[in-house]
Amino acid sequence: MRRRPLIRILMFAVLGANSCATQRIQKPSNRPVASPGLPATHGTATRVVQITDASFNAEVLRSSTPVLIQFWAPWSAPDRMMAPIMEAVAIEYLGRVKVAKVDVDENAQLAKKFEITAIPTLVVIENGSEQERIVGATSKEAIARILDQRLGTR
Repeated sequence: MRRRPLIRILMFAVLGANSCATQRIQKPSNRPVASPGLPATHGTATRVVQITDASFNAEVLRSSTPVLIQFWAPWSAPDRMMAPIMEAVAIEYLGRVKVAKVDVDENAQLAKKFEITAIPTLVVIENGSEQERIVGATSKEAIARILDQRLGTR
C-alpha cells in the first residue's frame, strides 16, 4: 500500500520536471532584427533569398550581381550552423552579391541540375554560369575570400 503513493509522487515529479523543461525551450522569433552598421528601420528577418525551381531563372540567371547559393536541407545540422554565416555574408556584401538558399528536398530539379551530392554546398554563379563551389560547412572568411576574388576587392 505504501508503494502506490510513492509511485504517484515519482510520476508527478518526472512529469512536472518534463513539462518545466519543455517550457524553457524558446522558439526563434520571426521579428526583424537590426543588423550591425544598418539602421534599425532597415532590419529584416533575413537578407538571404529563398530560391525555388520556379524562381531560379528570375532570381539567379537574370541577376546583375554574382549569386552565392547554399544548397541545404532543414534537417541538416551543418546547414543550420551555416545559417548565421550566410546571413552575415548577405549583410556584408549587400548590393554587391545576392545570397540565396535552395532547399534540396523541395527543389529536386535544381539539386539535380547542379549535381548536388552533399550538403551544404555553396555555388557562386556569375553571368549565368557556375564559377566556384565549396562542399561542406565553411567559415565566413573562406566565403569572403572567394567573393572578394570574384569582385576584385581586398
